[in-house]
Amino acid sequence: MYDERYTNRFGFRLTPLRWAMLAFLVFFAAVAGYRFAFGLGPVTALNDEWTWGLWKWLVFPAVALAGCGYGTVFLAHILHIKAFRPVIRVAMVVSLLGYTIAMTGLLFDITVYYNFWRPFVYWGYTSILFEVLWCMTLYWTIQILEFGHIAFERIDAPRIYNLLDKAMPLLICVGIMLPSLHQASLGGLFIATVNLYPTWWSTWVPWFFMISSLYVGPAVVAFSCWALARIYGKDFNDYMPSLSKLTLVGAYLMVFYLVLKVWDLTARGAWGYVFNGTLQANMYLLEMVPFFLVPLVMFLVPSIRNSVGGLITASILSSTGVILNRTNVVFTGMAQAYERSYFPTWMEWVGLIGLLVGAVLVILFFVENFRVLEGDPEHHAKKEPAKKPVSVQA
Repeated sequence: MYDERYTNRFGFRLTPLRWAMLAFLVFFAAVAGYRFAFGLGPVTALNDEWTWGLWKWLVFPAVALAGCGYGTVFLAHILHIKAFRPVIRVAMVVSLLGYTIAMTGLLFDITVYYNFWRPFVYWGYTSILFEVLWCMTLYWTIQILEFGHIAFERIDAPRIYNLLDKAMPLLICVGIMLPSLHQASLGGLFIATVNLYPTWWSTWVPWFFMISSLYVGPAVVAFSCWALARIYGKDFNDYMPSLSKLTLVGAYLMVFYLVLKVWDLTARGAWGYVFNGTLQANMYLLEMVPFFLVPLVMFLVPSIRNSVGGLITASILSSTGVILNRTNVVFTGMAQAYERSYFPTWMEWVGLIGLLVGAVLVILFFVENFRVLEGDPEHHAKKEPAKKPVSVQA
């Protein structure tokens, strides 16, 4: 129901750092306008041979890290594990922003961007990209509706809130099904990419993409809760019991991922590509040893997992490992097949950083104006009566 703790006034604390971030967004908007006015050629370093640039790359790690939403929702709402209720809303909001970044980055990378609507009219069901676009768009829409359920606790509109409240079970079920499809389909794009280095190419790559999006989810939630707790003076220890259990689930998925990786390399006779000393082999080892095996061990050791420093360090390493994996698949693993090199222009970097800066400001606004850090209503109701929050001056 409508949360009477809040006044009707929205607020957002403007610090010098936030003013600087807003100023950068103005610069970002100018670059974005230039890109949409004059196309990709004058803005990017892409060419007819190398068409996978920084903005297209952004889609892959953003969607992978945004997998924190559907995995946590499955555990909390489908399996009804109450221990994960305190962090469920952080997971949902971070996931929504991750998909927003991915969808915007994809729009930036479409050459004829004003034709983005065509896949929704022309039924190209034989294309993997068609399925990816439809699933991502539908899931993004569902995430917006799910956040509407949070927002209308703040906004006095009981009819809309009650309607969304009744629709939540359906939204949750569909919202779990859709990302499990396109997470795998994004990996499926690379099955047909015969130029991909053999350590990453596999007929199992759709499964690797989906499982990695699931195991990194708890790490993303842990880091997000820690960062927001520090910013807003919350006691992070309140979240530790939930996050310790959640990251242990992620660790079990990492073990499963590792078993599949070992089996796949053995079955294909591809171990020689792991230790041949090439750039690709070394990048694969970098991805798998310090950014996969090390955090896996840290998550499995209770004394490390139950300490704030150990949990956050392992979470950062694990998240970096998934980002590096997507980078290796998109760039490192493909580089050997092309004669021409690619390095993003300064405007591509501005576009990437601008999207990330915008997402940070949005999540700060959400936390300051909606009940995000408190967990879902059922968890909140079991805690002590809420105190009137300190008003935030714009």
